Amino acid sequence: MKLKPCRLSLSALLGVLGLVPFGFGATRTVHVGLGGTKFVDAVSGNSTSNINTGDTIQWTWSAGFHSTTSGTCSSSCSPDGLWDSGEHGTPFSFSHTFSSDGTFTYYCTVHGTAMQGTVIVGPPPPAPTVTSVAPTSGPAGSGNAVSITGTNFVTGATVTVGGVAATGVSFVGATTLDATTPVLSPGTLNDVVVTNPDTQTGTLTQGWLADFLDVPQADIFHDDVGIIFRNKITAGCGGGNYCRNAAVSRAQMAVFLLKAKLSSSYVPPACAGIFADVACPSPFADWIEDLSNRGITTGCGGGNYCPDNPVTRQQMAVFLLRAHDGSAYTPPPCVGVFGDVPCTPGVGFPDWIEELYHRAITGGCQASPLLFCPTNANNRGQMAVFLVKTFGLTP
Repeated sequence: MKLKPCRLSLSALLGVLGLVPFGFGATRTVHVGLGGTKFVDAVSGNSTSNINTGDTIQWTWSAGFHSTTSGTCSSSCSPDGLWDSGEHGTPFSFSHTFSSDGTFTYYCTVHGTAMQGTVIVGPPPPAPTVTSVAPTSGPAGSGNAVSITGTNFVTGATVTVGGVAATGVSFVGATTLDATTPVLSPGTLNDVVVTNPDTQTGTLTQGWLADFLDVPQADIFHDDVGIIFRNKITAGCGGGNYCRNAAVSRAQMAVFLLKAKLSSSYVPPACAGIFADVACPSPFADWIEDLSNRGITTGCGGGNYCPDNPVTRQQMAVFLLRAHDGSAYTPPPCVGVFGDVPCTPGVGFPDWIEELYHRAITGGCQASPLLFCPTNANNRGQMAVFLVKTFGLTP
């Protein structure tokens, strides 16, 4: 016996998608009473249907006793006479064809304001865009009130931060939404996504920083740590922390300097084995040797680099200016700015330290009397400030 091939008609295929042919347009299915007192569009998944002129909405009863009645609702609902299915139980269906553009609202006469829907006829409205969020960061473990700015927001828009739903979303206007951020993992950058009822979305990539546990909002290094984190110069030190008080090692400094100067996507050439105490290959070897090849460092003497030694503040002055201005740069002679940095023009670190001060990259470690603390270890909090100011980094 010869079997006939099974063909799925265009009508059946569109029916599966909730788009059934109807005249010169298509028919969109809206489920009535699905999940309770709801109108649920088969495409958008909510109570808003976006269709073209000439298309038809077919309401299909899923459960309960309902109607679809055109009209408006505030404290109560009033019909406008465009259509009315009457009140029916399951099974039942009702259709209405929309011959003109516009926004049409409707409700169930049984449930009133508790059960409403909207049909938007015409070209799809523009998708929302998200341009900023204020503030841009906050504690990870608690909700933070934020104002989201963009375009094409509509009533009923929802917000997620890092893929987690924000609460208290309030429509202020087409360019502003207010919301409260969800609890997130500390030390993370999170996308802020606005979704309009028609399911179109706008995204501000990495728009929200859930603060590091050890760098709260009030910390003097907070903003600069946030900038180097957003620039992917550092990912923190693990466990939601930045380790802001930890000393920066000479190995870490090589990575910090080259990424700040050349961007986080920079990949240094493969190492060759320059320093006796830096195994090649090893995690920092490529960066350390690139720093040396650029003339920014000659190591710590005896053919070594001393990768695990902390970088002092006076050493950092030299590293920063050479990285920014080039290995041939020579700073102006010192004049004697800091009480703990004797001025010896052309000798040692004073020229470099004072040039860092004159460029407003550092204000020293104490204001009165003005001190620099040249032999103190440079910590990760200070390093963030130095990198942002030296290389002009922005969020």
